[in-house]
Amino acid sequence: MRTKLLIFAAAIVFSFAFIGCKGGNTPDDPSESNPKYTYNASTHKYEVTLNNGQKLYFKIAILEVKEGIVTKLDTALTLISYPNYKRADDKSYKEEEPYLYRGNVSIPPTIILDKKWTIHAMMKQVFYYCTELNSVELPQTIDKITYNAFGGCKQLKEISFYSTEIEEAAFYDCVALESIKSYSVTPPQIVSSRAFYNVPKFNLYVPQNSIEAYKQSAWKNYAKEFRPIE
Repeated sequence: MRTKLLIFAAAIVFSFAFIGCKGGNTPDDPSESNPKYTYNASTHKYEVTLNNGQKLYFKIAILEVKEGIVTKLDTALTLISYPNYKRADDKSYKEEEPYLYRGNVSIPPTIILDKKWTIHAMMKQVFYYCTELNSVELPQTIDKITYNAFGGCKQLKEISFYSTEIEEAAFYDCVALESIKSYSVTPPQIVSSRAFYNVPKFNLYVPQNSIEAYKQSAWKNYAKEFRPIE
């Protein structure tokens, strides 16, 4: 009888050990859910298909230069558009339909592909003229809304971010924009008044304790109401 009890107890311990060490990623963390992807070694680009079918494009951030020191960022990715928009002076452009981000796009802070990566930035004009883009969620790892990032996104209604800097023309001609949710305690710097060119005034959601700071900042020129993030 004692032997049977010992075997039974050992079986229970083994079962719990197996469950705890099953590997992979839990459904509670969709940002690290082992999505499907392809990698182009010559361009250092990843094409990623998330579980919801959304496609994202990333490029490895090979080098970063700070104060003359070059650092290899071998675990950092930059969100890109691929291929990017057609430019009149781009003679190398191939006549193909560019991939455009559509619908509701949520960028994870980290993602597991061949290893764990951090999404640390986005390229300039990354969502340029994605006219079927409705909403965007950017992670806390992206600290800058780049030049013309959402230029011409005429159906963009909502965006949330943690960024601390908004570059020139970031929301140029976003005529349908209704709300922005900024998680930054300090009002993000708006580099140029053209950041919100031809954008109607929108509802701005910010941390409760930061409402007054936002009201005293350049954001007062663009927001119609300041509301707390719930």
